[in-house]
Amino acid sequence: MLCDLFQKDFRQMTSQGVKFTAADIVRLNALAVRVKLSANPVGPVHARRAAFWGDFTFREPTLGHEMWIEQVSGYIDISKDRNFRIVHAYALTREHWELPDAYNPNRCIKAVYDFARKHLAEMTSSQLTDTIDYVLFGADWTACELAPPKKRKDGDVADAATSPALGVFVGMSARKIPLSLDEAKKLTASEILEIVNRVDVMDRKFDQDRARSDALSAYVRAREEIRGRGREVKE
Repeated sequence: MLCDLFQKDFRQMTSQGVKFTAADIVRLNALAVRVKLSANPVGPVHARRAAFWGDFTFREPTLGHEMWIEQVSGYIDISKDRNFRIVHAYALTREHWELPDAYNPNRCIKAVYDFARKHLAEMTSSQLTDTIDYVLFGADWTACELAPPKKRKDGDVADAATSPALGVFVGMSARKIPLSLDEAKKLTASEILEIVNRVDVMDRKFDQDRARSDALSAYVRAREEIRGRGREVKE
């Protein structure tokens, strides 16, 4: 989807000499799409995505998977593409309750790399990347396209949540939705967020103006970051 808000700013900024990278275009358009979608908090819930390779089925992560991966990332650096792929491949080919204790680093490291050596050797890097990307993101063109973080009044960047997955559960608990942590771990983050959104709408707590304002603020921060980079290059 190509958003009108993005197209208007793109034309204006390019006429002013701002140079966009391909990543800038994808990111800013995705944030513009979020502004457009912010008016409707309730969307369809789909079955977990799945991809098949040989004897293995890769499935969309539940909250339990995401919490396990967050813990494991403390000792396996998933900022490296190779580690990201094999950790997710190991985790997403089994249910979250089948994963080893994330607080046992030696056991988890051995399990992940033994799995990679025995079962991923026949997959090319692009095949594994495409498989993981599909089960994680599907066809969501806004996935992983984030605005620059907000700054506090003192100029410092606001602290990021230490655990996004746990934050999803806390947001659900704050609304007194009767799901235990064990029950929530069986659901995907998108399923839980959909429940939260529906509860907010039913309780008339969804502020459409606030939602649009937050989405527009994120879009503007990203737009001005790109514009500012263009000014620096020109100078």
